[in-house]
Formats: sequence, C-alpha cells, structure tokens
Amino acid sequence: MARSSRIYASVLAMFERGQVVDTWFDSVDELAETRSGSLHCSGKALLNMLDTSRQRRRQANH
Repeated sequence: MARSSRIYASVLAMFERGQVVDTWFDSVDELAETRSGSLHCSGKALLNMLDTSRQRRRQANH
C-alpha cells in the first residue's frame, strides 16, 4: 500500500519473502480504466495480505 509515494515497509518485507497479492491488474491501461467508488479486488487482496501478516505477528508475540 502506498500513500504519497511512500511504500509501507511491511509490503517491501513481504515482497522480499516472495509474498505477493493473489489479484492484480494485467496492465497499466487496465488500472487506468478502472474507475469505481469501491476498492478494486487487488486492493482488497493487499489489505487481506497485510491483515494476515499483522495477525501472525500478534500470535508470535503472545
């Protein structure tokens, strides 16, 4: 997830471990054509991946 050109460190760490989202855009054109008031399935997949990672960290710390 990126805001103002800043990429979350956890996203980079997951990428380095080979973890990527299950759903993505096939091209930049597809991304540009997607105009919706709701989150695209690739964004939902990213949020799910981040939530799963957060839950695993919490379990490891308890």
